[in-house]
Amino acid sequence: MKNSIRRIYISKREKLSPEFICMTGDAILNVFKTTFLVSFNKFMAYMPIKNEAPLNDITRYLISNGKTVSVPLTNINDLLTPIIFNDFSNTVLGKYNIPEPKEKNPMDPEKIEVVFVPGVVFDKTGHRIGYGKGCYDRFLADGKFIKIGVCYEFQITSTLTEIEEHDVKMDYLLTEKTFYEV
Repeated sequence: MKNSIRRIYISKREKLSPEFICMTGDAILNVFKTTFLVSFNKFMAYMPIKNEAPLNDITRYLISNGKTVSVPLTNINDLLTPIIFNDFSNTVLGKYNIPEPKEKNPMDPEKIEVVFVPGVVFDKTGHRIGYGKGCYDRFLADGKFIKIGVCYEFQITSTLTEIEEHDVKMDYLLTEKTFYEV
């Protein structure tokens, strides 16, 4: 059932225009700026692929405001390692063709305060369906950080019933329209 839901929402994302994605990035940043999250200093962002909700505007904003930002490096075992990030022009394609920093300076996961999490679909209670590899669920399972699901408004459904015990819930959802506490 999860694979069917994935296909539906990935198909919707594939149809998004570059103009819509660009406008959405601006809107997500504007919503973010109104939240209490701006007061934190250590973040883990993600590098959007396959028309995921754009996070680059937030990443640039955080870096320009002196915040420490890391992005995940996915290793051969699908485990995430946060790598300090500060330069969009200094990246290479890593596993799954996800951009990652050329210089691999790890960040201590215990120091991260906020993690932005991509997903294929979320529900209003914070459940998430990703690509199915479990990379984020394993990383988020023991963390003490705030978990922010970042998505387009259309990626939020009322209830996901295909949730498994290992699936980690988000604390908040951030879209181009609003910031949800779940």
